[in-house]
Amino acid sequence: MSIFRLSARRISRLVLTVWIASTAVFFMLRVVPGDPARVIAGIQGASDPQVLEQIRERLGLDRSLIAQYGDWLFSTFTMDFGDSYQRSRPVMNLISERLGLTLSLAFGGMAVALAIALPAGVIAAVRRRTWVDRLIMGSSHIFLAIPEFWLGIILLLAFSVALPWFPLFGSDGPAHFVLPSIALGLGRAAFLARLVRAAVLRELGREYVVFLKQLGVPRGRIILRHVLPNSLIPVAIPGAIQFGYLLGGAIIIEQVFGMGGVGRLLLQAIQGRDFPLIQGGVIVLAGVFSLVNFIAALLTAGWRVPCGR
Repeated sequence: MSIFRLSARRISRLVLTVWIASTAVFFMLRVVPGDPARVIAGIQGASDPQVLEQIRERLGLDRSLIAQYGDWLFSTFTMDFGDSYQRSRPVMNLISERLGLTLSLAFGGMAVALAIALPAGVIAAVRRRTWVDRLIMGSSHIFLAIPEFWLGIILLLAFSVALPWFPLFGSDGPAHFVLPSIALGLGRAAFLARLVRAAVLRELGREYVVFLKQLGVPRGRIILRHVLPNSLIPVAIPGAIQFGYLLGGAIIIEQVFGMGGVGRLLLQAIQGRDFPLIQGGVIVLAGVFSLVNFIAALLTAGWRVPCGR
């Protein structure tokens, strides 16, 4: 398949993903109990039907569901999500102010995951069926089962309270991102380490590895220059999908560590029934996730390290 056909297919999937996400979040918000007009009106205004009707009319909630959906669908593809109900500011401005923090946290979690998964997966494959392999795979089961928010709380208690090595809350400097990134990355590292191990084992059984061994090429050189790069090809797409899990996990981790990213903004919007802010935040995160998958697919297309000394 040519790179142009692959790009066209991936772009169509990206658009389809954004459309499905926008449609799902639109209808789910209107099925879940709760009236934004009552939240905006407050305790006193919520008992006045006239006040509620005026608020619904101002927000456009008095229109038919099809009309609201049509406007929302158009705004989704023009990236104009309107103004926040609670903050009276453009949704895109609110998201853009905090998106950098959330992406930094997600990339930090991915860096932690790769820094652990790559060496652990390779070592487990090379030392297959030894105590080292069993230790690494057993540890991966444990970290896959630990919720990220619980791990974040444990890290806070251990390294911010008992041992004050890192700041407790906030996002003012690089030190504030260390513990959240570890809390996010350990679970993904456990998953990716298993993929790397399986991919390395497949490569070790290929003919070019046997050929290089017969030529007398050192084992470490074979693994680092040939086996590992080729093993990353089948891991790239699942790894990109894990970035989506990191974005989702960042929503909770930001709350645990008191960080003001898109995740915390979304939680506040959900509590206040702020439809435009919820919808805009979900669509932006879905778009980032799809874009990362698109880039990973292009980078791995036709990528294979040739055999040679």
